[in-house]
Amino acid sequence: MHRLQLFPTVFILLKQLVATEFCDSTPCKHESSQMLLMMKHDADPCEEFHELVCGGRSIMDDTTNSEHYHKVKKLLRGNLTLTPHLEAYKTFLESCENYYPELDYKENLRKLLTYINVDDLTEILSKLILSQSSPLFDIGLDIDVNQNYQFQLMPPSMESPIKITLTGLTVDEIVRKSCMEFVQSTITEPGVDIHDVFQAFNKCLEQTLEGYYMNFQKEVSYLSNTSSSANLLNTGELLEFLNAIQVRPVAIDTKVRNITRIYFQGIRPSPNEIRQDHLYKAIDPISISELKRRYDLVDWKKLFHNLGVDRTFNGNEMVQMSFLKYFDNLFNMLKMYNKTTLRQLLTEYHAFHLYLTIVLPPSINTENNCFNIANQLMPEVATSIAYSLVPTSLTGIWNDKIHKLFEGLKVVFDGSLEESRMDENSKQLLRDKLKMISLESAEFADYDILEKGGTNLKFGNDFVENLLYLLERYRKNVMSLYGKQATPTSILAYFVNAFDRRPKSYITTKFIAFHSASLHKSLLNMPEYLVFAQLGMELAQQLVRHFDRAGRKYFTGPGISSSDQFYKYIADQTNTFVTTFFLKDSYSFMGSTYSYQDVDISLLLDELMLDNAAFRLVHDYVKENTEFQSVPWASRTYSDEQLFFIAAAQQYCWETTDISFTLDILESRNLPSPLKIQNIVSNSAEFADVFSCPEGSAMRLDSSVITQFPKVEYYGDYTEE
Repeated sequence: MHRLQLFPTVFILLKQLVATEFCDSTPCKHESSQMLLMMKHDADPCEEFHELVCGGRSIMDDTTNSEHYHKVKKLLRGNLTLTPHLEAYKTFLESCENYYPELDYKENLRKLLTYINVDDLTEILSKLILSQSSPLFDIGLDIDVNQNYQFQLMPPSMESPIKITLTGLTVDEIVRKSCMEFVQSTITEPGVDIHDVFQAFNKCLEQTLEGYYMNFQKEVSYLSNTSSSANLLNTGELLEFLNAIQVRPVAIDTKVRNITRIYFQGIRPSPNEIRQDHLYKAIDPISISELKRRYDLVDWKKLFHNLGVDRTFNGNEMVQMSFLKYFDNLFNMLKMYNKTTLRQLLTEYHAFHLYLTIVLPPSINTENNCFNIANQLMPEVATSIAYSLVPTSLTGIWNDKIHKLFEGLKVVFDGSLEESRMDENSKQLLRDKLKMISLESAEFADYDILEKGGTNLKFGNDFVENLLYLLERYRKNVMSLYGKQATPTSILAYFVNAFDRRPKSYITTKFIAFHSASLHKSLLNMPEYLVFAQLGMELAQQLVRHFDRAGRKYFTGPGISSSDQFYKYIADQTNTFVTTFFLKDSYSFMGSTYSYQDVDISLLLDELMLDNAAFRLVHDYVKENTEFQSVPWASRTYSDEQLFFIAAAQQYCWETTDISFTLDILESRNLPSPLKIQNIVSNSAEFADVFSCPEGSAMRLDSSVITQFPKVEYYGDYTEE
């Protein structure tokens, strides 16, 4: 293996003459220039590594999606005769791109107010769930321990374990985005107390939701006064609900306010509770008959059938439920309303949801946004298109390369398990499980799910009608998987964007799925160590999550409980490490200083452990299995090993603001970018040597505090000098 250290320029130029040690291809030049542009080269890697790798020119937008969009548009324009599913895709895409909400504002508002015209409460709930607009509860999909698709009842703000929600088109997302922008605009000082920021954000949520309601009231009121078709809107009671918030504040517990209070007065679980449920699958199995007994307001058999499941339910079927207490409290509260009032309330809320998510947004017709909507709601067709754009010879090459990388990572991981301090029984159980985990792709050329997915699609030129029809159709399609076996093909066809190279896995399955068509040909002309720094991390993270504190319990048997103490030890070590060195009294980056008071990072521990384990697997694999090549420009300043660290870190250089940092720490499931990068590289025993960090620097830590799951050594207590 060749190593190019930081030597004088003359020596580097001599090294460049050796073809096997220098990459002069166009992709190498492009990658090198991108890396350098993102960097702040005067930052000290031993003190400010995040600023070094991410602090240069403002973080550039990912142009990959735009490149895919233009390739797809070229394909659609270049074929005079399109198959039915491609014609439908093209029609929807064009209706989105030509949608200007301000031109048809009144007509769209009228249309949304009359969209639901049914009297049955269960029918209304079915419509709301299929259009992802129910304020009461949602129904998602998960994969059970038998690897079958399963329904999961959830609070409306909870993300389905298998993502089936169209991003950006929920009231929750729009309100949160608005508050993030507002709260960020109020922060003017470099010193930020994240607890104060979090309090301001939560206060904003309720005020903003009510403000949107008030605006909606004004719009509907204006429409009813000017339109000859006002009698079609049936807005009288809707205005009464909304007016109670604005004009009669003493009547604070009106019907509409009660709906908003579901979110803000303790009935709805907190974001941290939702995150914990997501991480540890704290779910209760419940039969449909039991649902009927507990919550007879809804005809549950009819509801599930309406979601697209082609079967007759007898009541013995099991579904998963998150937050049983939430549902108990919710349905107790709903008893205050008669069914007529409740039907009206839900219908009106649905109209408000559509107003906020479809009628108002001025930027819904951007190229990338329309492309993303089409791909999310027609995933089978998008997959068909993605694979038609790539030669099968290229997908075959990538299949071979990624499978070789995956098997290599498994070998490294197996060695780590063997060398860990875990008890021998647990070691063997996890090593046996490791052998079961496979990497799977799919050849879609002859797979009829893609063709069937585009049949009977009939679109007009009205984007709003197209979107509502397609959203309902999409949810019915994925809900119809209930009770069926989860396979790599079904997961790739429905739940993984075919233009996204990131692999996907679920801890209740024995495989990791990836789209070989998503990998660009240009990557083949780059040094493997740079390619694997990115692809390897994504793949290793999916592998390791099968062995974290929750994932280890699947496909291992009850004997794995003997490793509980080991995992607790690792978690405690990680907690001590992070709170001591990253989250002491404050944390500074990019000119801002964040202060804390007893931040609880327990729900971040799995991500911390997973990230540093994944990086170590990839680093160990690359050192033993790839040749290092220098690249133009960057190799004049940085050694190949330094470039490996930089390339691995830069994929986490997403934009970080004061409010996003706050919500990441206190609420979300993800570490903010600077902490994620610092955790990954500081847990490498070699980082300090590669960057020649002196004793006492922030990134040269004593080996006794480095926690590398699952291979870990413990040398005793260590305190920072």
